[in-house]
Amino acid sequence: MGKNWFLQGLVRPGHAVTKISYPGERGVGHQWAYLPDVARMMVELLAHRESLDPFARFHMGGHWDEDGTRIAAAIRRVVARRTEREPAIAGFPWWLLTLMSPFNVTFREMKEMRYLWRTPVHLNDARLVDTIGPRTAHAARRSRRSDAHRAALSLRTGLRLRYRASLPATCR
Repeated sequence: MGKNWFLQGLVRPGHAVTKISYPGERGVGHQWAYLPDVARMMVELLAHRESLDPFARFHMGGHWDEDGTRIAAAIRRVVARRTEREPAIAGFPWWLLTLMSPFNVTFREMKEMRYLWRTPVHLNDARLVDTIGPRTAHAARRSRRSDAHRAALSLRTGLRLRYRASLPATCR
């Protein structure tokens, strides 16, 4: 199983989901993107590569969580539907990263990125939409949040959750 922030930061990999550890602060918005949606967007951009400037930069709108609580609540709903148990939502143990960072490079780097969880970062995807078109941009990020959560949780925790998200043939 692959490693990613969503799965390793919010739930305990390979274990039943009894607690969701959210790194952000309540009331601070956060932006999320589902990896298959990012892959679709990259494929669409590759189709335009001849017309792009070298090192062109694009932002993907993804899913905006206005107050920082929706992602954890969505994970909680998905798990509760499947297991009939509602996991607790707790704050991420930033204090532990501080304690362990002198001995672990990953923890030190994560600690440096904490400011992104204290400040809303809402990416503007206007350039991307202008390049690949609004219909294509919308289709490329079509995954419903609940589908993305189910897919990610089933991969990491072993929950057998059905989901609709799938890659287009060009991404397989």
